[in-house]
Amino acid sequence: MTACRRLELALRVGDGRRRRTVRATACPLSTWRLRAPRPVFFYGPQLQQELAVEIDPGKTLLVALQSIADDGETAHKVQFELNGQSRTVRVAAANAAAAEGARPLAEPGNPWHVAAPMPGAIVNVAVVVGQRVNAGSTLLSLEAMKMETHVAADRDAEVEAVYVVAGDRVQAKELLVVLRAVAGAEGPCRLK
Repeated sequence: MTACRRLELALRVGDGRRRRTVRATACPLSTWRLRAPRPVFFYGPQLQQELAVEIDPGKTLLVALQSIADDGETAHKVQFELNGQSRTVRVAAANAAAAEGARPLAEPGNPWHVAAPMPGAIVNVAVVVGQRVNAGSTLLSLEAMKMETHVAADRDAEVEAVYVVAGDRVQAKELLVVLRAVAGAEGPCRLK
């Protein structure tokens, strides 16, 4: 984790979190304390305002916010000074995480909705929209905790929609694939 990345954690304290201590697990610096006036704590720093971030007893970083610029619709470029050196980080917009990561949930009673059985990462999507699948055909594979799980069609069906691509992170019960009946096909999907 770089110094810029560590600092990003400290600056997010002013974005609405009501915690004065930020713990960085992947960082050798175990505890950070942001000593700032109350408005900075609740609303974030103003331009050119200098903050002191204590990383260890006797070790304090001086941070001054220089500018915040839009970087597309999903992020902002934040330029700041860290102990007098100018740095820039790209921070995801608060509303971007919800819009970008918002995937519909599968309807519990709908046998044609294929839901993620557990949180994990999509390794491979073996189907495309309009493709016919037979019972037992693998629709996609999901990796969780170093184990790969294949999600297979339980009956003959046709793929109506695919909501994921390889590399996507998914949560349990999120909708991955929607199937539709073909002649003589009926039923849900199962794990292989």
